[in-house]
Amino acid sequence: MVTFLLGAVLSVCNLSLLQSYLDRSQRMLKEDAAAGSVHAVRVRFGTPVRETYRYPSCFVELVPEDGTGGQRAVRLRTTHAGHSVVVSEKHLTHAAARLVGHGGWLCWPTRWRDIAGTDKERKVSAAFVSDSGHVVWGVTHEEDYAHYLREGAAPVCRTDTALTVTPLPRPSRYFPKVHGWHLGVAAVGALLAVPFLLDVVP
Repeated sequence: MVTFLLGAVLSVCNLSLLQSYLDRSQRMLKEDAAAGSVHAVRVRFGTPVRETYRYPSCFVELVPEDGTGGQRAVRLRTTHAGHSVVVSEKHLTHAAARLVGHGGWLCWPTRWRDIAGTDKERKVSAAFVSDSGHVVWGVTHEEDYAHYLREGAAPVCRTDTALTVTPLPRPSRYFPKVHGWHLGVAAVGALLAVPFLLDVVP
């Protein structure tokens, strides 16, 4: 019973740690949105791209919706806060499969200078918020955000604090054809252990 309770407590703690996957700069963006204002521009979600010529990275190109072609596309790159590179890329690819072609807002924090000034790679946190109310977290490099933030192409917009967004559901790590067999073997092993645990077999 003690072992079961300890396992349950550790499982709850583990889940809470997995859910708080935002880093400090992304929490700053979340706080700015809750306070009522962020830098934002209308964009359309594109397809994921894997870049390997310098060092492997994954990003989604967000194309502005202004229709004039005067605005530059922005690359929303994977965030590795609380995750490995592989898991982060999997999340972004999954988001693209669900949201490709969808319109929404690309948001940056109003305090973006504080983030760019302390980050050695000069990255700034960003989030794509779809019109359906889903949010995809990421980061943007200086060459992508400079036009919008330094040159003022993304004005400060008021946020409706009465509205909420939800993270896009993450891809499941359960594969029925593989893990179903593992669960079956574990169940058989547990059943075979019952007689020994009840002291039926000496």
